[in-house]
Amino acid sequence: ELTVAKAATDVDLPVKLKISSLHPTGLAEKAEALANKQRSGKILISRDRSESGLMIRQLEAYGFVVRAEKLIETQAVPFESLGEADWYFFVSRNAVKHFLAQASIPKHAQVAAVGAGTAQSLLELGYQPDFVGNDTQIAQVAHDFKVLASGKKIVFPVGDRSRRTVQLALEAHAAVQELQVYETKLLDKAFQEAFDAIVFSSPSTAEAYFKHNSIGPNTLCIAMGATTLAYLNEKGITNPVPALGFDESALAMTLFSNL
Repeated sequence: ELTVAKAATDVDLPVKLKISSLHPTGLAEKAEALANKQRSGKILISRDRSESGLMIRQLEAYGFVVRAEKLIETQAVPFESLGEADWYFFVSRNAVKHFLAQASIPKHAQVAAVGAGTAQSLLELGYQPDFVGNDTQIAQVAHDFKVLASGKKIVFPVGDRSRRTVQLALEAHAAVQELQVYETKLLDKAFQEAFDAIVFSSPSTAEAYFKHNSIGPNTLCIAMGATTLAYLNEKGITNPVPALGFDESALAMTLFSNL
């Protein structure tokens, strides 16, 4: 496996590309060819432009046409406290946002997060996570957290479309309670143009897209997270590609490594 960096010009931010092979011979030459490959096309990112400004600038510097469109909206749901708990487990930034808008985490409770973005949201609101799991490896997150939380009471602030991956893995080992703190609304967006690549940030954004749109046989579908990848597979999408991470640099690297 080899990672290389390439900048469109001397003043542009470099983009990383990753290439892997079972046969290392010639890997450097392949990486150089991939880095110097001429690229063009249209890319759809299923979240607001303000959340992806750096990545969009990198892509546009190489001549890509990038459209960033929010395909879902979240709305707060009023809730009542579930009482004392040993852990509060947040699986998304939306869960953090909507829970802490209405409540606080008890001082004695420990805090868990899936993904660097969720952890950062907690830090910005004054909470240091005690556990942060890799958002591209949810099964491993559940396995690692089970060691810490066996026999404990865990509260999961969630939305109405939670896939419950971590909760299901823990139910036999801990007292799991879910607290719905927001609901997700799918937006009606019909796109007239065809895209060469689409970045789906969640199963809900994929569901919203396919309500009114389809993809071509060669469209590259990038899945952010294991649950999004599973949803695309369930939809029969051919060879969806898991994002290398949720941050802008990792998403740009995923696109450049596959386009």
